[in-house]
Amino acid sequence: MTEDDLAHPAAKIPTLAPNWSWLAWVTRIGTQVLPSPRKHLVQTAILPLAWQTPASAYDQKQVVPLTPYALDETSLIDALQEHGCFQPDQRPQPAQKLFRSETSEIIIDGSSGCLILNTPRTAGGYAPAGQFLKASKGGVEIGVKENDATVWVSSLDAKPIGESSRLLVTHLTDLQNTGIRYGEAARQTLLDWGHLPYLVRAGQADISIRLSPTSRIRGGRTRKCPQIEAPPQKVFTTRA
Repeated sequence: MTEDDLAHPAAKIPTLAPNWSWLAWVTRIGTQVLPSPRKHLVQTAILPLAWQTPASAYDQKQVVPLTPYALDETSLIDALQEHGCFQPDQRPQPAQKLFRSETSEIIIDGSSGCLILNTPRTAGGYAPAGQFLKASKGGVEIGVKENDATVWVSSLDAKPIGESSRLLVTHLTDLQNTGIRYGEAARQTLLDWGHLPYLVRAGQADISIRLSPTSRIRGGRTRKCPQIEAPPQKVFTTRA
């Protein structure tokens, strides 16, 4: 929007988050106030509010000819794909709650209930019991067992996971107070805070980490393992 748009808004200002706020999982989005619509912008696509300044006043190469707060998702996705905001295989599917970031480092799959973090130095995510996570950039594969859990592997020395000399494996299930009560199964309404001690749900996960040929790894404090030398493409498997 321009400063003139901000000074003379529409009769009813819409809620800041539009109905396509899910796009933040795919690419970077935001609102910018400009002194002039002719100001050079580095953004790939622009959706002008056009309260006072018409969309035609902006650089036409970047303008998406849609009204930000009155558009359908399919038209938006088609327009952004034409502007190169994402590749065809990264096309969002809001109805299925399937989103892949432009770097493929965050993947949300609503059909399976999984969230995947896929970077060279942190890899893993959340999955219901019985589901499988694969984070190829970090060389990590996780099978969640018994109970839903968030499981990930992080390098602690700024090296990629497969080359790191120190890894942190985190396995989180569900933690609640003793005697806590909710108003429904979705646990949206809290009726009673409960009391100590905390109750942690037991869970298991099989974690496979692909190591570089020169890696040497041994277990941490939770489980002592003999030192091993990993051959090329060897997969080291542990149980969390």
